[in-house]
Amino acid sequence: IVVVYIEYDGRINTDMSGFYVNKHIDINGNEIRSAVTQFEPTNARRMLPCLDEPELKATFEVSVIREKAHMVRSNMHLIKTEPFGDGLSIDHFARSVRMSTYLLAVAVLNNYDCAMKITNKTKSPIEINLCATSAMLVNQSEFGLTSGLQALEFFESYFDLPYPLKKQDMIALDDFAEGAMENWGMTTYRDILVLLNEEKSSAKSKETIALVICHEYAHQWFGNLVTMKWWNDLWLNEGFANFMEYVCTDHSHPEWEIMHTFYLSNYVSGMLADGFHSSHAVSTKVTDPAQIGAIFDAISYQKVCFFTQYANRFPRLFFLSRFRDKILYYSQPIPFVRTIIMLITVRWVMPNFVV
Repeated sequence: IVVVYIEYDGRINTDMSGFYVNKHIDINGNEIRSAVTQFEPTNARRMLPCLDEPELKATFEVSVIREKAHMVRSNMHLIKTEPFGDGLSIDHFARSVRMSTYLLAVAVLNNYDCAMKITNKTKSPIEINLCATSAMLVNQSEFGLTSGLQALEFFESYFDLPYPLKKQDMIALDDFAEGAMENWGMTTYRDILVLLNEEKSSAKSKETIALVICHEYAHQWFGNLVTMKWWNDLWLNEGFANFMEYVCTDHSHPEWEIMHTFYLSNYVSGMLADGFHSSHAVSTKVTDPAQIGAIFDAISYQKVCFFTQYANRFPRLFFLSRFRDKILYYSQPIPFVRTIIMLITVRWVMPNFVV
């Protein structure tokens, strides 16, 4: 074994990627700054030297020096906090599970509070926290927290695979380029996609938030636990998570009849994106960050999602049973497997599905 120590300097970015500044305005009109990570697909390398490819998994031990007034969150639970001198503290987090670099996450939060729920319906108790600016958290955390709790319970039961961490943080952000991000144990969201005042919000807002939360929780298994070898198979991450967000939401809120909106939400946008000479195949060669970023689109998400549901319906129960059983079969003996196994499963279930 060779241990390599690298001393390096980095910078906090302002473009909402890598490790970047997140700003919000408090109730007194003051600008408050926090710092948070957004690494997917290829921005972990902007924060630390690493082999920044999805197949190359590693464990991470995170320690963060902070001002005492700040709150720090990461993928894993906090082990201990120690004084660091000059009024600073250092937080030490547990060693992570083996994961891809794009899932590593750190948030240094200023003027934030967290609401918490604990579920005992999973294999072991899991703490779910929703963290937002102090003013935004009031009267807006209950629906998001409950949706996260229901999603976690559903997916652990559906896959019969225990969620491997002790907690799941949900971080609401003002400055966030994506809708949400599935960092293992610390999902991040644009604030309007996780915070909800149920007395003032529309039914559509509730539906959207439930779907987004289910999508990110689906990734804790699809993408985090079982990971594509390379970005050309991004569709396996996103298309299946898109499909499972509907299954999950329908389970939590059957009264919404969410599957009635499935066609419009996925088929139309997926086929529109697929209707050009320049449209890429579902599985397409990508070799640089620009190409990788370009395939986070309606083909990888909505088109694949729709075809998954299409196969599911003919016949519906038979497909879901086989798909779920194959996932369980391959995942149980080796908990951290690559999506090459998922590819085998998909092509076994849908032998004529050409991508």
